[in-house]
Amino acid sequence: MLPSRLQLGARAAPAIQPQRAQSQLQYRRQRASGAEKEFPFFAEAPSQCLQQALRDLEDAYQRFFQKQAGYPKPRRKSVHESCRFPQGFTIERHRLKLAKLGWLKLTAHRKVKGRPTSVTVSREGGHWYAAIACEVELSSPQRREIAEVGVDLNVATGAVTSGAQILPMPRTSPEEMRQLARLQKSLARKKKGSRNRLKARRALARFHAKLARRRRNAAHVISHQLTEQHTHIAFEDLRLTNMTASARGTVEQPGRNVAAKAGLNRAILDVSPGQIRSMTKYKAAWAGGECVEVDARHTSQRCSECGGHPRDDATTNHLPHGRVARDRFVCPLCGHEVHADINAARNILALGRARWAALRTTAGGAPVAACGGLSSKRAREAGSKDQGMKRLAA
Repeated sequence: MLPSRLQLGARAAPAIQPQRAQSQLQYRRQRASGAEKEFPFFAEAPSQCLQQALRDLEDAYQRFFQKQAGYPKPRRKSVHESCRFPQGFTIERHRLKLAKLGWLKLTAHRKVKGRPTSVTVSREGGHWYAAIACEVELSSPQRREIAEVGVDLNVATGAVTSGAQILPMPRTSPEEMRQLARLQKSLARKKKGSRNRLKARRALARFHAKLARRRRNAAHVISHQLTEQHTHIAFEDLRLTNMTASARGTVEQPGRNVAAKAGLNRAILDVSPGQIRSMTKYKAAWAGGECVEVDARHTSQRCSECGGHPRDDATTNHLPHGRVARDRFVCPLCGHEVHADINAARNILALGRARWAALRTTAGGAPVAACGGLSSKRAREAGSKDQGMKRLAA
């Protein structure tokens, strides 16, 4: 198989200072220039793919030195198998020509528009895909009537809007979890380096790819629906890396409830909140809308009707917050009762309106009344109060 990337240096992250960045990169370029002599199999791969891998490696080191990312990890075999062709390719209706590979059969999912700039060939679950990047001239998006919405991403219902609309995400069923366990057990029992282990690994990869395609498709559907129906969308600023961190701890200080935390991590990643958020951002930009992230603290505990929280006042500090159950919210201050996810989405919308008002004022746009962004009651204007309540209760 052709090597898709070139990774040099497979040791642990050393303590490299930013001022040594240029010397480190020059050293790696010198090693790469003589790599084909030291490793003859590099000559089998197109030179463009090796050059693009070095560029990716250089970008990774630059981000590390600028403290924008962690230290680059060495590439693992059979993980993220892909290669990029920046030039020298030919695209026709049912075939694709690549350097050193010749003409390949192509099943086009859509018509290529614009000027192709690169082709990235990747392998996912036993299938090969060609992603063609193109330069396309886009017209300015048409101005639409402002429609604001707050979206609460949660494990149980997927995505719930402030208008009481449910956008569910497909979940991994118990049968699929058992099948996943069987595939993992089969892989663990195989001898390393054997042909049977390779077959078991590919079977597991196909299963994971199937689940990933299903989640990605659902995320596209939800993000498209949100951007088609609304111009301003507000999400919680969720720190997913911290939320899904392992609870194992260390040998000296072992963690507690490790199995329960692992199950919660799987449930969070199963609904792909980060993927929904990232897809909605770029689709909203294409449609001329705005997508913001607001502070997630107390959005599920504060009342969307009166805007109060027991901790706001010393006289009510002894009262519990209003979320009495996972799906039920009862305000201890005003008695307002609503579905907990809808209440959280309306609080997110109220915070989003405050954020949009501040952005418009700072940018010198049209003046916006402060109460339009700060009032909690107006968060319900994005949709009917009772719409979808029966579906949520079911």
